[in-house]
Amino acid sequence: MEKINLWSSKFILPEHREAMIAYDRESRRKIKPNLDEQEKTAIEQQLHASFYSRTPICLKVFGDYEDRYVQGVVIHMEPRLDYVKVALDNESWELIPFSAILGVE
Repeated sequence: MEKINLWSSKFILPEHREAMIAYDRESRRKIKPNLDEQEKTAIEQQLHASFYSRTPICLKVFGDYEDRYVQGVVIHMEPRLDYVKVALDNESWELIPFSAILGVE
């Protein structure tokens, strides 16, 4: 006779399922790396170069779970307010915090 394990039931309460999903999501959260002053200066120089020459760049932007890449031309920078405005194409743009930029290609 087969022994039944009550704890391995396939029925899960919705509250438990939500808690398991939330725990799994939080366990995959990344910690933002700290950039040294040399890296910050290099990023700032490349942002200025894109702004003045209107050349496209690719920004590596920190995400809580996955980094993303944004390609475009820097059209405005506001260091005091901590953002860069990047034109993605002729009609759309995105505001990106300076503190979220991990690198420039």
